[in-house]
Amino acid sequence: MSDPKVTLAGLSHDHNLADFDCGDGELSEFLCVDALAYQASFFANTTLMLEGGRVVGFFSQFPALKIARLGQPCRTKGTASGLAP
Repeated sequence: MSDPKVTLAGLSHDHNLADFDCGDGELSEFLCVDALAYQASFFANTTLMLEGGRVVGFFSQFPALKIARLGQPCRTKGTASGLAP
């Protein structure tokens, strides 16, 4: 059995975020509710980490503020999901 590959993709309306939960309500809400609007207003860029098309993490960059946010679903915490060998 091969290890699933993690790919990166820019956030778009095409991504299903409905079941994303990183255990931090504010981070999860940011991705599911606010990230697309921030991206549309050029306030932040969000990149998704995808494993088999499913969101397994994300990071958002706020270039004007030099702040980044990182979230990972609870179901993958404590695993090596997305880490290089």
